[in-house]
Amino acid sequence: MNTTKLLSAALMAAALSACGGGSDSTTESNPASSAGNPSGGTTTTNPVGTSAAGADKYVGTWVSGCADSVAVAASAPTVALKQTVAYSFAKISDAKASLVQVTNIYASTGCTGAALATHTNAASSNALVIDGTATVDGSSVDKVTITIGAIGGLSAGGTINLNGIVYPGNYFMVTSTTKNLAKIGGNALNFGNTAALDAQGYPTALNSGLTYTKQ
Repeated sequence: MNTTKLLSAALMAAALSACGGGSDSTTESNPASSAGNPSGGTTTTNPVGTSAAGADKYVGTWVSGCADSVAVAASAPTVALKQTVAYSFAKISDAKASLVQVTNIYASTGCTGAALATHTNAASSNALVIDGTATVDGSSVDKVTITIGAIGGLSAGGTINLNGIVYPGNYFMVTSTTKNLAKIGGNALNFGNTAALDAQGYPTALNSGLTYTKQ
């Protein structure tokens, strides 16, 4: 298993991965750009402030289900590999948590067996900030800003081939700061579906097709 530092930022097409109900057909690298099966409904903005429990409720590690990766095998470049993504949050303040992102890439459709590669992004700028709350389909959710920092040190103008796995050329060089929604229900965490945004740039629905489960 190869271990390199990952920036999974803006390259996840639908992430933001099968713990707790993820979908094999969803691409992800960062909750900041989640898309998938929306729950529908509208978003009502509430005054800025933290929701119940603030950043405390995020503390811990949350692991996604199995999803498509932006990486492919050099031997089969038209078939996406699979991945799971874990986010480990630590409280900084009532409205802010740091995060470490760990992505495991697999050949199997169910993300089973040994990972082909493991990428860890622990950039100092990584953070989840609670901007306020909103109501989606009658439930209170957090409006958040998620930053995934660039690692740097490896970039190419097309693709990068690392030990037979092909990544987009800027995979390790992109910094992403994105507005999103976040809802915790029990041990399940869902982010927003960024296919539709409100006037402030936040999703108008949750991504019900991609769930992270607390470990």
